[in-house]
Amino acid sequence: MNRHKVNLLHDATMNIMENVGMVFFSDEIIDLFKKNGIRTDGKRAYFTEKQVMDWVGKAPSEFMIHARNDKYNMTVGGNNIEFGPGNSGSTIMTDYDGTEREPTYDDFIKFLKITQQSDNFKINSGNVLPCEIKSEVPFPQMLYSIMDYSDKCIFGGNGGLRESQGIIDMLRIMFGEDEVKKRAYSLSIVSSASPLQYDKNMTDTLIECSKNNQAVVISPAVMGGTTGPVTLAGTIAISNAESLAGVIMTQMVKEGSPVIYGSATASNDMRNGSFCIGTPESTLCIEYCSELAKLYGVPSRGGGTLTDARNLSVQSAYESTMVLFATLKAGINYVLHTAGFLGSYNSMSHEKFIVDLEILDMLKKYNDGLKVDENNLAVDVIKEIGPGGQYLTANHTFENFRNSSFIPNLANRGPILGIDQEKEFKNNIDNKMNQMLSSYEKPYMPEDTRRSLTKYLEGNGYQLIK
Repeated sequence: MNRHKVNLLHDATMNIMENVGMVFFSDEIIDLFKKNGIRTDGKRAYFTEKQVMDWVGKAPSEFMIHARNDKYNMTVGGNNIEFGPGNSGSTIMTDYDGTEREPTYDDFIKFLKITQQSDNFKINSGNVLPCEIKSEVPFPQMLYSIMDYSDKCIFGGNGGLRESQGIIDMLRIMFGEDEVKKRAYSLSIVSSASPLQYDKNMTDTLIECSKNNQAVVISPAVMGGTTGPVTLAGTIAISNAESLAGVIMTQMVKEGSPVIYGSATASNDMRNGSFCIGTPESTLCIEYCSELAKLYGVPSRGGGTLTDARNLSVQSAYESTMVLFATLKAGINYVLHTAGFLGSYNSMSHEKFIVDLEILDMLKKYNDGLKVDENNLAVDVIKEIGPGGQYLTANHTFENFRNSSFIPNLANRGPILGIDQEKEFKNNIDNKMNQMLSSYEKPYMPEDTRRSLTKYLEGNGYQLIK
């Protein structure tokens, strides 16, 4: 049944791409389309099914993003599921008590440190835009801190041509020009301007990254009821068209360049027009994002601990768990928004970041499935203890209890009399965060590399926060 629905979505998408077309506010992209036989009319381009499938077929089904520390190299695609902490653009911080404020540079560094310390991530981003950075092109100075505080793969922002050029220049300083030509060291977001459009900033980002062999994740965020039909299948068809167009552009810029087919598509609450991501509709978009990506043979991006709640709450917990569960079951290859997000992508929370790590660990344990072998069946132990016995003091229990059951860092278990549950939970969050921060050690960076990066930022008019 899913395959039948996927085929119907594909057919509708091909109809849209060939007969409705898409608008691209980039002369360079339109010229590229013309050069490759795509029918255009002004800024609108129309794609036949054969053109779509031929160009998408040139994209790699799997690729590696390299880190400064090889143990964090990240393979995207195939049967792999990799997790990212999010992007680097949130302009709202939400404290535990629900207070919303501007993020500071200290908030940014704290996210870098706890992401570096988490075994769940091979990529780092910092998550928020510090209010101290006043530049119209903020990411290069943020990238300096990402490189300084982390040796994981680099999330590369999404600001336009100057920002993308700055990122490429800094990657060359860090890794060497020849290395950057050969390998992907960063991943940047390219978002469509739904419905069925791409603006120049995003196409400039795509061109600059793809021609330099740096990975991009195509991320439509079609909103059912406003920028897409209120019926979900129609919204997914538009999202599919936008993502496929993004993949096509990358391969026209440089055949074989690394790209992820993505979706941040969901629905609107038609009572107030708000974009809603912690919903059943969002999980269906994630499921079909994965299915369509498999149809086209490209890596997928979607999902995470998504919620529309504005503070850490029961709502944030049940929405985040539902969406992340669906994400893992769908087999999404790259989960961008894994931890810390609140308010429909709009804000970040250190405390929710820590809670989301526990949700992720729980669901990964579930996703590992039931182990059925001689040791886990434990028939010999059952025979030895027999009816009416106890297993607490058995050697088998001591040998296996640490790995057999999930042991939470945050959740309260056991007797509840005399315990302030909310206070205890907050203490557990603080203790876990403080443990991660206190054990953090800054990775080594050669002093000449540091000087070259600093000189580059200062020489190009970027603000440098130390």
